[in-house]
Amino acid sequence: RFSQRDFWQYSIPGFVFFAQNNLSFLALQHMAPAAFQLLLNTRIISVAILAVMVLGKKLNTVEWMSMWLLTNGAAAYQLSDCSGDNDMKVSFEG
Repeated sequence: RFSQRDFWQYSIPGFVFFAQNNLSFLALQHMAPAAFQLLLNTRIISVAILAVMVLGKKLNTVEWMSMWLLTNGAAAYQLSDCSGDNDMKVSFEG
């Protein structure tokens, strides 16, 4: 049996994951494939943060280090100006 608390603990991360999956199609239309793949990899970060905050999951040292490396990799890619060819520029045209 599920309690109301169980429902909310699973539905909030589930809804965020649902929204992220649907918005990824929109993002794919406006981004280079490499930048889009990096965005998909950052999903791991958001799921882990939600698991810690909402579900109360404890992460071990290796998991926290992997989160740190993934975050730094995403930041380095963004700050590198996408190899100088403007891959992250967003087109507001259809």
